Amino acid sequence: MIHNEDSEQFLSLINEWYTAIRQRNLEKSINLKTNIDLSIDKFEQDLNLILHYHLVNFRYDYLIDKFSIKAGRFDIIDRYDIHNVPSVNSPILYYYYFFKALYYNVIGNYKDSMCYYYKAESYLPALSDKLEQAEFFYMLGCVKYESFQGTLALKEVENAKQIFSRDSKYITNVAFCENTLDLFIHKLKNFLLRKSIFIRH
Repeated sequence: MIHNEDSEQFLSLINEWYTAIRQRNLEKSINLKTNIDLSIDKFEQDLNLILHYHLVNFRYDYLIDKFSIKAGRFDIIDRYDIHNVPSVNSPILYYYYFFKALYYNVIGNYKDSMCYYYKAESYLPALSDKLEQAEFFYMLGCVKYESFQGTLALKEVENAKQIFSRDSKYITNVAFCENTLDLFIHKLKNFLLRKSIFIRH
């Protein structure tokens, strides 16, 4: 029998794993996943814990190789019917919608991706985790850029950079933001240049 204390410790380990993923710390993420996978079977009766695990495991796969994610990858999470899981909380709903947005984006379903981003955004204020807000802004900025919303994309990624830069553990995230901003600005300048040439002719 699993005691509540064991579940809480395991949840703490999953949260530590997600923090390493969010920091884009590959070595720590891989090591934590290895440890977690050794114990996960003991908790299969705790639906909230298992759902949390599968959500973070999806995010792990996205970090390690997002282009290997194929249609159907989210089915393992959807089979839990999140709205019928007892005592599901706002953070779990946020992660569900956020990660489903990532999933739809990576498989090329941009319309559904944006719908899930907006659903996730409605749960964002309940988190009180500024670094998670930064992660959301960064990912949303990338999707807005892909959707030809360059100015809005710049704003989202700049917001993410400002928040990440307040925590020294997120230096990699700051670098990602800076590289992304440089790419967006470069492409925006090229677009504006081509547009001005086209208008003159």
